[in-house]
Amino acid sequence: MADQDRDLRARGPVRIGVGYQWDGDHALSDARWKVLRTFLETTARAARNSAIRAAGRSVVAEDDEQTVVDDVAAVAAEEERVEERDREHGVRQVTVARLRATVGDFIWSSVTRHIDDCDVLVFDITPKKAVEGNSKPMVAPNVWLEFGYAHGRGKPVYAIHQAWDKDHPPPSNLHGLMIGTIPEDGKMFDNSLRMALVNTLRRLLLESLEE
Repeated sequence: MADQDRDLRARGPVRIGVGYQWDGDHALSDARWKVLRTFLETTARAARNSAIRAAGRSVVAEDDEQTVVDDVAAVAAEEERVEERDREHGVRQVTVARLRATVGDFIWSSVTRHIDDCDVLVFDITPKKAVEGNSKPMVAPNVWLEFGYAHGRGKPVYAIHQAWDKDHPPPSNLHGLMIGTIPEDGKMFDNSLRMALVNTLRRLLLESLEE
């Protein structure tokens, strides 16, 4: 077990990076981030369970209920439980983190390093309130810049939106990429998006299990 633990730490987690424009003074207090984090963390749990079963390991209980958790202690306890379970089955962790610059570093070089370190990227391209004097809601330029960089690096990239309508259709140059919806409240999300993410994460986890 000690050798297995060292091997898992050496490979590190499968990393999901999230790019989006938050509202308010800080992203951690933004309700949208809580919804995105909850969706991606429950999707990651489903992918780990699927990988464990596919590798012929012990079957674990599904845990797909999505609950936005504000209690920091509860989140830490859940993460510790999942980490212990994954060690028992020899499967890597899946982490979810916002793309943001490291304090004291140049913003662009710091963000691109984070993107390079990620295995999967998810970008929320919901038009937000007007920025830089524009009267029409738009996606923040830095989100598009990060999206393009990640796509150019050949990373698996997924685009999400709160809701498509005739006034906000998907950009035509993104046709052919996986674009899904995650509503503001996080309910009735796009199951095709979830399954695409599960399949991508499952493949990455199985590759490490088979090494």
